[in-house]
Amino acid sequence: MSTLTSSARRIGLLSAAALCLGGVSGLGFGPGRLGRVAASPSGRHALEARARPDSSRVPQATQAAPVATKREGESRSKTTTGKTELRGDVFMARKMYQQAIAEYADALAEQPAVPAPKRPGFFGRLFGFWRGSKTPPQPKASELENKIGIAYQQLGDSRHAELYYRRACQADASFANPRNNLGTVEFGRQNYGGAIAQYQRATRIDPRNATFFVNLGYANFARKNGAEAIRNFRQALAVDPLVFQHIAASDVVVEDSGNVNSAAYDYLLAKTFAMLGNAERAAHYLRMARDEGYRKLTGARTDSAFRGVLKDRRVQQILNSVASPDPPQQ
Repeated sequence: MSTLTSSARRIGLLSAAALCLGGVSGLGFGPGRLGRVAASPSGRHALEARARPDSSRVPQATQAAPVATKREGESRSKTTTGKTELRGDVFMARKMYQQAIAEYADALAEQPAVPAPKRPGFFGRLFGFWRGSKTPPQPKASELENKIGIAYQQLGDSRHAELYYRRACQADASFANPRNNLGTVEFGRQNYGGAIAQYQRATRIDPRNATFFVNLGYANFARKNGAEAIRNFRQALAVDPLVFQHIAASDVVVEDSGNVNSAAYDYLLAKTFAMLGNAERAAHYLRMARDEGYRKLTGARTDSAFRGVLKDRRVQQILNSVASPDPPQQ
C-alpha cells in the first residue's frame, strides 16, 4: 500500500474496498479519485472493495496466498460466529489481513451446512418437467466470503479476491456488494468493459446504492465516454445528493492511479454539478481541476453546461484566476 500522498488522496475508485467495522472509517471512492470505497458503518452494506486502477501496480499472483481455511493446529473456537467475525473485523481495521482471513474462515466454517439440492428422479429426467431444487441463499456466508475477498484484495492478490467475490455472489445473488467488488477487480486490470458490466449488475441488484453509480461513471470516464459518465453521476446524486461529500470524508486511500487524468475528472464533476444548477459544488470541482493543472478550464465560459452557474461569484472567481480561454472540453 502506498503512502498517503496528496495525489494519492485525490485519486480514488469507489469500489472495492474497505471496512467500516464498528465505527472504523471505511475506504471510499473520493471525489474523483481512484482507490477508495465508500462504506456504511456496519452491516452487509458496509463492505465494498477497493481496486488499483493501474494494473502495472497490482502485484501478480505469482505466489498465491493460501486459500482461506481453518488454521492448522488450532481447534475450532467455541465462541459464536459473531465473535469470530468481530475478531476478523478488528484485524481488518488494523490492516492485519492474513489474520483477518483466518478469522473469517473460522466464522465461515461455523456456518450451518446447506442441504444439497434435490435431483430430479427418473421420470423427471426423462420428460424434463422437473428441474430440481435450488440451493437456498446463504446471506451470512456471502458476507463472510465478501470480507475474505476484500482482505485478499488489500493484500494485492486479485486472483483470490475474485474467487471469493464470485463465491459470495453464488451464496446470495441478492447481495450487490461482491458484484461491485468484482467490478473493482476488473477496473484494476484496466478491463473497463468488464468493470462496467459488473457495476451495472450491482446497480440492478441495489439501485439505492449511490456508490455503485459513481463507480459506473468512473469506469465510463476511463473509457473516454464522458456523456455516459455524467449520466451515471447524476443517477448517483439522485440517490444521494451528498454522495461525493460522503466519499471524500473517507481518509484511507490505496494509491495514485498513475494513468488517470484526475484534473479532467474534476472538470467533468464540475460540469455535472453545473448542469444540476449547483454552483457551489461546480466551483469546488473547478477549483480542484485548476489546482491539478487542467489546461482547458476557461472553456467553461463557452460550455453550455455551465450556462446556469456562469454568473455565480464563486465560479467567476475560479475562471478569472486562469489566463487565456481555451475551447471547452468535450
